[in-house]
Amino acid sequence: MIRISCLSAEQRLFQAASSNDLKELQKVLDENPALSKNEKDLSDFYGFNAQTAAGKGHLPIVQELLNRGTISDSRYFLAFAAAKEKGHREIVQFLDERKTASQARFIEEMGEKETKEKISSFSPALLVAVGLGIAAFFVWHRKIIATFGRWG
Repeated sequence: MIRISCLSAEQRLFQAASSNDLKELQKVLDENPALSKNEKDLSDFYGFNAQTAAGKGHLPIVQELLNRGTISDSRYFLAFAAAKEKGHREIVQFLDERKTASQARFIEEMGEKETKEKISSFSPALLVAVGLGIAAFFVWHRKIIATFGRWG
């Protein structure tokens, strides 16, 4: 991996998290103790990196970030959902074991909301795409008939 020294600590942390470079992640966190503090704005930053690592299946990175800082409920859910969607069972299990009571409630509420939305309606974007596909077929069909006439 090419190291560029002009990157900020936050950029180096993201790069390490997304590329599964645990040693670099630990080095950045050790060199920048302010990044390890449990502050509101940093919890979202930690959560973003945990979400990225969880979606890519980087369990050691997720573990290190959770051991060093807190993650907001919404970012925790996004990390949990990213790992679950991509089939990273070890990360899902780890996050499930580490969740706080408020994170558990958030995951439950989001899961119920997502399930209800899937059951109650189709995606408007999907309906538009299907409609456009059908319309494009008929336009194409008319051009074929106009060009070659009817078969039969």
